[in-house]
Amino acid sequence: MRRFPAEWESHAATWIFWPRGADRYLYGSVADYREVRDAFVRLIDVLAALEPAVELGVDPSREEEARAEVGGRARVHALPLDDAWARDTGPSFVVEGEDPPGLVGVCWSFNGWGQRFAPWERDAAVGRAVARLAGARAEESPLAWEGGAVATDGTGRLLTTAPVLEDPGRLGGRSAEETATALQGSLGGRELLVLPEGMEGDDTGGHVDQVAAWAPTGVVLVPEAIDLAGEARRRALANEAYLRERGVETVGLPAPDPVLHRGEPLAASYLNFYPVNAGLLVPAFGQPGSDERARAILGEHFPDREIIGMESRPFLLGGGGLHCLTQPQPAVG
Repeated sequence: MRRFPAEWESHAATWIFWPRGADRYLYGSVADYREVRDAFVRLIDVLAALEPAVELGVDPSREEEARAEVGGRARVHALPLDDAWARDTGPSFVVEGEDPPGLVGVCWSFNGWGQRFAPWERDAAVGRAVARLAGARAEESPLAWEGGAVATDGTGRLLTTAPVLEDPGRLGGRSAEETATALQGSLGGRELLVLPEGMEGDDTGGHVDQVAAWAPTGVVLVPEAIDLAGEARRRALANEAYLRERGVETVGLPAPDPVLHRGEPLAASYLNFYPVNAGLLVPAFGQPGSDERARAILGEHFPDREIIGMESRPFLLGGGGLHCLTQPQPAVG
């Protein structure tokens, strides 16, 4: 029997990948690569204070830089990388068996988010290396999937989106139904909920970690539709209706005002938070009203945790956020 632990369960470590280079980020008046690196260092500082260990994968071309920046706050591993999204290219860890339980790293056949972004060859291989370093059994999955495309409540309920599940660039000749069955088998899922919509403009093509998240109180957190307009509001209402029809309670988080780069909106969402052993890291976008309101609501659904706002605008320049950058390694035994 295998189980995909909820993210708020105990971690042995958090994995994170160092940014490989400036070419993976947007530039202009918003940030430069120095700001991006500083944001990674701040994130590592917080993780080091709240997690048993921080495991940092670094492309060999950036190893000297990363070691100088983070010192001894993380264990540095030289790993060939194309990009820094450990959530998507690292393995999704599941626990298997009971006496004693073992750790399995499900290594997806990553293909650049449905062949949207190249190159991806190094990222496609990094899951196996991470599983080995974590002491997990590496299990190759034929699915062109990513960790940010699926969420769990820890009891076998899985949550994804139709734009990812039905994406021709990810299906590899399978039907969506075949992919769903294989996904549940890989993660020990007993039920798969498929939201009809992802976030408009999300570079991944619709990852669930931008539009919905489980909470320990049993609810699914979603964007508050009243804060949205137009297509974004339509999508939020469609996802809420889907969950209500299946008896799942939803709670709304505020939607931030648009975070812009050269007039174009970036994929900003308070749903892209990350639980750590002693706290909850919540994106902040320099909008005191909505930043504080999001933290207050999350505090109600993650009781007995320190709620920590993390400036996330630099990460958005690469197309993602806190949850996209982090991969939890569950504690077993």
